[in-house]
Amino acid sequence: MRTKSYIFFLLPSFSLITIFILYPMFFTIYLSFHKWNGLSPMEYVGLENYFYVFNWKIFWLSFRNNILWILIHMPASLVLGLALAVLLRQKIFGKNLIRTIIFIGMVIPDVVAGIIWMFVYDPRIGVINAALEAIGFKSHGWLTDPNTAIYAMIIASIWVWTGFTMTTYIAALEEIPRELYEAAMVDGATPWQIFWKITLPLLRSATITIVVLTMIWDLKIFGLVYVLGGRAVPEFIYVLAYLVYKEAFIAFHMGRASAIAILLTLLVLISSAYMMRKMVKE
Repeated sequence: MRTKSYIFFLLPSFSLITIFILYPMFFTIYLSFHKWNGLSPMEYVGLENYFYVFNWKIFWLSFRNNILWILIHMPASLVLGLALAVLLRQKIFGKNLIRTIIFIGMVIPDVVAGIIWMFVYDPRIGVINAALEAIGFKSHGWLTDPNTAIYAMIIASIWVWTGFTMTTYIAALEEIPRELYEAAMVDGATPWQIFWKITLPLLRSATITIVVLTMIWDLKIFGLVYVLGGRAVPEFIYVLAYLVYKEAFIAFHMGRASAIAILLTLLVLISSAYMMRKMVKE
């Protein structure tokens, strides 16, 4: 009787998981071995979609942009988040307001953040170009120039994500016993020594969490690219998540899009597991 009652209570949750997670996951795997445009009958092609993707320069360009995003965005978010967390623990006027302003980027959807930064980078009315013109420089199309577009988007993503890293570090800092700081000061330790010898080592678990979640977020970045890229997103700012969207819902290459989605999922799982294992061991 007890087993039946367990099944009764688990059935709604399991049904939702099956419909919205398990079925789409297995269908995507199945679809990656087929050629399908969403309307015509599916055609089994084996590994053809995967071979095509591995020999497709746009895939590797998108992959490179994701890696570039991680290499710039992750350390910048970590350093800024930690610096702000330490700074805002001090007695600063209006620090709660400052925390709120910084955290807004994390609360609002990526699409809204993209619209905000679209105005910031606008060549005619953007804040950045207005400041440049005020000091004698020419305005610049930050989002249309292949040399600056991806970096401009990464800067926007730093603003979006820094609120998360800051809040996580603030919570971790609150858990460090004050007795450790008091004992260190009695022993004559400088603030810099206290930070390196006490604060930073005790933030290890928080740092591991931030690194893993930041890597996952960087690999599946989509909203900012979709909005800031404009109506026709240029190839030089493609990322893997946008490439999945473009192949599935613009080009209607469902099998190819599924293959890219599977590779992106494996990349997220493997890289996250590797980072967690490496950081925990160290």
